[in-house]
Amino acid sequence: MTSIPVLPQYFHGAISIEETDAGLRPWRLPHTELGLHHPGIVNTAGQCSGVRLSLVSDCSSLDIAVVPEEFPRQFDCYVDGKLLRYANLPENESVLSLHDLPAKEKTIEIWLPQKHMVRIQNIALNEGATYQPHHDDRLKWLTYGSSITHCGGAHSPSRTWPATVARIHDLNLTSMGQSGNCHLEPLVAKCLSEQEADIITLKLGINVYGSGSLNPRSYFPAVIGLIQRIRERHPKTPIGVITSIFAAEREENQNAVGMTLPDYREQTREAVQRLQDHGDKHLHLFEGLNMFGAEHHAQGYLPDNLHPNGDGYEIMGKNIAEQVLKPLLDKYF
Repeated sequence: MTSIPVLPQYFHGAISIEETDAGLRPWRLPHTELGLHHPGIVNTAGQCSGVRLSLVSDCSSLDIAVVPEEFPRQFDCYVDGKLLRYANLPENESVLSLHDLPAKEKTIEIWLPQKHMVRIQNIALNEGATYQPHHDDRLKWLTYGSSITHCGGAHSPSRTWPATVARIHDLNLTSMGQSGNCHLEPLVAKCLSEQEADIITLKLGINVYGSGSLNPRSYFPAVIGLIQRIRERHPKTPIGVITSIFAAEREENQNAVGMTLPDYREQTREAVQRLQDHGDKHLHLFEGLNMFGAEHHAQGYLPDNLHPNGDGYEIMGKNIAEQVLKPLLDKYF
């Protein structure tokens, strides 16, 4: 086996790549600005939801060395867009090995674990294999949300709802699902605005309800401000705003600031309507309850009354693919 340079260009779906002594680490925030963020979002931004390691090679064998951790991690391995295998790396193990790969030039894409960090130390190919970065020229889709977008409980990294949507519509995904940390912060809005994107979706409300971080006076203008900040660099990019999915007791119980989840949905609708009335012709609203509603809870897909299970995330992904991304793709591309 021959080692090749580990380059930032091999990573897709990350916001930034930190070069550490231990190896390259993908982040879903600018790593140079981590000290400006709340510690909670720094923790989730270091997890690799939606991040892929990808290269084009005619190799028959591929080894990826990572820093070992004291917990197991799952990697999904694709060749030319088709699943090769799900690969589990046990705790304290450091090498992910792929052998008997097709003997032709191909795109190899490794989905990194959505709920853990990864530091890539080394990539090795069989002797004489050619290789180059994969230049992904598919439409870029940027999505922002909570743990329900982060999808820690998905069956595997490529079976989160955003990954499910991206695979259905063949999109280049960047997921800013930040578990517990979708609070519409100005610095996150800045980060979102700075990303290249052909389509943007924002799934808003559930974390704000959970922590009471925005109240009846502040949530509406925060939604306006988030979208307007993104619009500064994306004046004509289609933006789809998705209200919260069903969340059992949160539908009727008030939070610490006296709001229910339906209250946040209504303020989200009102914010989108105001912006549309103000002239935003590329802003669209989608109802989260149509993507995952009370009927899915009744069928057992919402076991903790808040997060879909693995099957639930795939149901949600298929619904969003059909009801959100398809209309946007049909209208704009």
